[in-house]
Amino acid sequence: PILLLIPFASLALIAAAAPGNRPQYTAAAAAAIIALSPTLGLVPFAFQAISTVADRYCYLAMVGVALAVALLIRNTQSSWPPFLALAIAGLFAAISSQQVTRWNSSVSLFDHTLTVNPQSVIAAYNLGIAKSNNEAPKEAITHYKNAIAINPNFQPAYNNLGYLLLMQNQPANALDPLKIAVSLDPDDPVARSNLGIAHDHLKQFPEAITQHKEALRLSPREPNNLIQLGYSLANHGKLEEAVDAFSNAHQLNPSNRLHLEGLEKIANQTKDAKAAQSARQALEDITQN
Repeated sequence: PILLLIPFASLALIAAAAPGNRPQYTAAAAAAIIALSPTLGLVPFAFQAISTVADRYCYLAMVGVALAVALLIRNTQSSWPPFLALAIAGLFAAISSQQVTRWNSSVSLFDHTLTVNPQSVIAAYNLGIAKSNNEAPKEAITHYKNAIAINPNFQPAYNNLGYLLLMQNQPANALDPLKIAVSLDPDDPVARSNLGIAHDHLKQFPEAITQHKEALRLSPREPNNLIQLGYSLANHGKLEEAVDAFSNAHQLNPSNRLHLEGLEKIANQTKDAKAAQSARQALEDITQN
């Protein structure tokens, strides 16, 4: 809120000290107010859901302030306005220099954001991502849980929390947040796939197959959905269907070896002669093409 007052406070001080030519200062004030008005919250706008006091809301409005300062310096016979302008510019430069340090990294940025606004779900969520990228999974999990506490309906935090728990080899703990992620956004193929993987780890293959099929329906051009489905089908004994899934995955991404490994496993290790023959035929077709 203080940042949003800067243009108005600056204009008020300039207007009080300004000699004559009041219409010029009125025009400068109007320029600042018009530039700032779309982000005052009088009319809802998209980014308002993330922040109502972002620094950049003032960037364009400060053109009006700069214009007023220039008018004041030009219209004043005294020598003090230029020095005052330099002093104010120096003060703002020092503040900006301090602010820049908070943008050194995602961790420092979102740490500062949470200090200023502990109820920012976006900051808590993004801090979780930053910690995860910095290979600090325990801290990341804490921040994802914090994001969920701030907003229990924030679906991405449930999905990322579940995925991170999967990566920490905790599929049982991952199951609940991933189920909630799917319930909040049933059309999210990534959440569906992650939930399927959690069921796979827990050897709950019918449930895994259901989720992987839904992920494939929602994102049919994603080869990993077919690969995950293929392994779930194979583990559940549906080998012919698994061969089809792996073969279709090859058509989408021939360079991915995971589907080839799945076919080779069925061809060489299964006791189902028909499925083994289908897998060998699929491998032969792939080699010929």
